[in-house]
Amino acid sequence: MCSSDLLRQAQPRFQRSSANGELRQLALYLDLREAAIGIDHPLDDLFFILCQAFLQTFGKSPDDVGSNEPYQVFALMREWLDEDPERRLLLLFDGADAFLRVDGNAGFWRTARFRGLMDDANYRERIKVVFAGNQDALRAGTAENHPLAQYGEPIVLGPFAVDRQEDPAAARLL
Repeated sequence: MCSSDLLRQAQPRFQRSSANGELRQLALYLDLREAAIGIDHPLDDLFFILCQAFLQTFGKSPDDVGSNEPYQVFALMREWLDEDPERRLLLLFDGADAFLRVDGNAGFWRTARFRGLMDDANYRERIKVVFAGNQDALRAGTAENHPLAQYGEPIVLGPFAVDRQEDPAAARLL
């Protein structure tokens, strides 16, 4: 199983609605390689794409919120989580190699914004961010200055796994 398959399976498994149909657990999957973030597009485009995906979930567009600030998505996610203490958010970033490599060269300050949200006492255990990729994602995850290093060792799946059989880490993640 490759990381892309795992993330795509995790998204619908995580998502939950309440009895009245209100979204309680939201998982957003974004393929950064497909969006060429860090390749043909600047890293900050991730925040615009994330904002668009987040708003589309609720039938809105970035025009509806009246701001074109790349980091407004953090305020929108906080606002959504603040409306109900039972809400959870899972961000799944696939193909994150170029993003992590370029952000690492700049000191990982964009990645650190996600860590800040996960470390905030109001959102701890309510928001998780997953960066998946190949060699660069694995390398970035073990870098001394990586802001997400405190969350543990990267989980190796697929062709990078030592044991090529079904990886128990994949089952643990689902």
